[in-house]
Amino acid sequence: MTGVVVIQIHHLRSGAEADFAGNFETDAVPVLIGASGRLLGAFITEHAENSFPRLPVRLSENVFIAVTGFDSPEAHASYEAAVAASPQWQAADVTWRTETLRLTPTSQSLLR
Repeated sequence: MTGVVVIQIHHLRSGAEADFAGNFETDAVPVLIGASGRLLGAFITEHAENSFPRLPVRLSENVFIAVTGFDSPEAHASYEAAVAASPQWQAADVTWRTETLRLTPTSQSLLR
């Protein structure tokens, strides 16, 4: 299998996290499924005191993180093209370009 795991970090305007998460579910997830992708996880900023000071926390960050899986780099490219063409997705309330990390599962990974 030549699968790929993609982590996207969307930097959001303060207070836009819940709306962005809802829009991701209604606009991006159907496109993801149509491109044979899988949503492996989604995370949103938790604005709370850092109770583990050895792990630094960026207090001023407002992000939505999506972890997705694709069977091939081509499937991921298809998803990216479809999302880029979506007017709803282009209207997203982001403050910075989306950071994209592409990972390939190791031979021992359960994601293979």
